[in-house]
Formats: sequence, structure tokens, C-alpha cells
Amino acid sequence: MPSLRGGDPVADGGSSVAVTEMSPATDTSGGPAAQVDADRESLPQAGALPAPATPRAMVATGIDYAAESMPAQLTTLLTSSGFADPGAVSAAMAATPSAMAMASTGLGASPEALADCLGRLGLPVSSTPLLLDMATFDGAKAGVIVTVDTPAEAVTPRSLHVVAVGWDCDDADVANARHWDLPLAP
Repeated sequence: MPSLRGGDPVADGGSSVAVTEMSPATDTSGGPAAQVDADRESLPQAGALPAPATPRAMVATGIDYAAESMPAQLTTLLTSSGFADPGAVSAAMAATPSAMAMASTGLGASPEALADCLGRLGLPVSSTPLLLDMATFDGAKAGVIVTVDTPAEAVTPRSLHVVAVGWDCDDADVANARHWDLPLAP
């Protein structure tokens, strides 16, 4: 399946955000293979868990996300959360995350549970959670995780990565997770 790229989905004069959906690869037997983004070369080592992860914001929007409307839904989420432009994202990432109440179960139960989920999803260790939305995806309880890959040399984030994954982040949820990259406008 080809990537989905949307141009300038931010309405009312906001920043441009292009959305690229990363499609799952398949092996020659037709089974699902690990999703690999060519731009991400520093995947966590097997058995190594990333440091605990506290998102800069955690919300429960109640949105039922759907793959075909994800660009508009992500734009709305980022805009309403105050993360529609690189400056706002940089400011949020520079701030020390405050302790926040996590959910009682699933990937939002603790920073360690979220970090474990991020690692199981194959995100680089340098990925930092910006936003976690407790919502649904195609009608099933899910988390929509927005991360910022912050390599040491980066001053301003160049892109965001979004994953919609089943709330338990178990093997089946990870295998069915959907990934999108959102390059931020300069």
C-alpha cells in the first residue's frame, strides 16, 4: 500500500503538517513483518527497555480515530493541544514533564508501561512522548501516541511520529498498530 501524504491540513492559518502513513511490510509468506522506517536507524536493542516515558500532555478526547480521516483528526488534536507548530513542540519538550495521573490500566498505566510499549513498537530510544490520547481507533480502545525524535544535535524538532495502538499494547496490538510521520513546517 502506498504512503498517504496530505498537504497543509491545518485550517485557519496554522502551520503546515504533512502526514505520511507508514504501511506494514509483508514477508514473502504474506505474514506481517516488522515495520521499519528507513529514517530510524537507532532502534532499541533486544531486551533493552527505554527509560520511563512521561508524555508532556495526556488527554482522553473520546475521538474514534480512523485511518482514512487521521490527517484531519491529528491536526485537530495537535492544534487543540497547543502543539501545531515547531516552536510550541520545542517549548513543550524543553519543559520538565510534570507528574501526571496516568490511566489505571494499559499503556497509560505508568511511564514504564508507556516506555515498554514504545520500545515494542520499534521506536528509537531517542523518541520522547509529547502527547498520549486515550481514545479509540476503528471502534476499539486505543492509545494515540505522538512522539518527538530528539537526537542530541537537533535544536528544533523536524517531525512528529504518531502511532495508534490497542490500549493493552500486547503482541496483537503491536502487530496491528498504525504509524504516521508528520513533518513539521519550518
